[in-house]
Amino acid sequence: DLLRSRGFYVAGDSHSNYLKTATSLASSLSLDYINFLSARKDEYGIAWQPIYGMLGDHRLGRFLKGAGYTYVQIGSWWRGTQHNPFADENHSFGLSEFDWQFGRKTLLPQLLAAALSDSGAAAQLRWEYGQCQRVPRQIEQIKASGGRAGPVFVFAHILVPHEPYLFDAAGRCLSLAEAAARDPEAGYLAQLRYANLLLADLVEGLLARPGRKPVIVLQADEGPFPTRYRSGDLSWHEAEPAELRMKTGILNAYYFPDQDYATLDGAISPVNSFRMILNKYFGTGLERLPDRIYASPDAFQIYDFFDVTDLVHGGAH
Repeated sequence: DLLRSRGFYVAGDSHSNYLKTATSLASSLSLDYINFLSARKDEYGIAWQPIYGMLGDHRLGRFLKGAGYTYVQIGSWWRGTQHNPFADENHSFGLSEFDWQFGRKTLLPQLLAAALSDSGAAAQLRWEYGQCQRVPRQIEQIKASGGRAGPVFVFAHILVPHEPYLFDAAGRCLSLAEAAARDPEAGYLAQLRYANLLLADLVEGLLARPGRKPVIVLQADEGPFPTRYRSGDLSWHEAEPAELRMKTGILNAYYFPDQDYATLDGAISPVNSFRMILNKYFGTGLERLPDRIYASPDAFQIYDFFDVTDLVHGGAH
């Protein structure tokens, strides 16, 4: 409701094109489906590197840099988006996923805590500190990047309301003990309310600037895991339609300064987001692809994509 009141178009029946963050973002940023990777599934096996490579060097970034844009990446703790070698600037707050996972399994946190009781270095090795400090700084960095002179493309990957549920509804960071004592549903709802506050602050900050307004895309890359799929042992071939709808249902909202959303509809999916934007602002003439949804059986068969669109939409597609 807030987004619509500020002039956004919210695609109310939008679904991700893939079930995992890496595959979903690779498709969105490539402006195309990535099913061609299936041809080399035996070679790739369980390796994510081919997809991570697409996250670092993608069609959208190349096009915009070629058009004179500065590419700014504001990454998460996840290795797939934390650093982009193709971007002109990278802003990543806190340790990388590898450094954090490695460091916390050593004596380093205890040694730092003993020597420097409240030091930032010691706190960085506490998961709740890293995530709680990163998220608000990402929002501020987006606002700062959006205020610079010259054309700029800002890509930010913000992992809220993604687990772990460490925030309360006002954004206070809970300790791990407090978070663990909270019911997971209550934790999700509180973190979602905080995410709403962050987005409201971000949108107001970007739209309040004088001069030309920005194009804004607020797009989730996947939905939450249904209860049966949290262990990772169940094949998506066995998923019920309601479970697939839960996993693929996403927020997908667009702001165009002229408020002309004639090329969008309620079911538009991320694979078409930047196709329509490039057509509108650069006259690229890209075709609108069918909005399809693909799943992979499990983490051991990453590249065995199969179509679940009709299951998600009850045959409507």
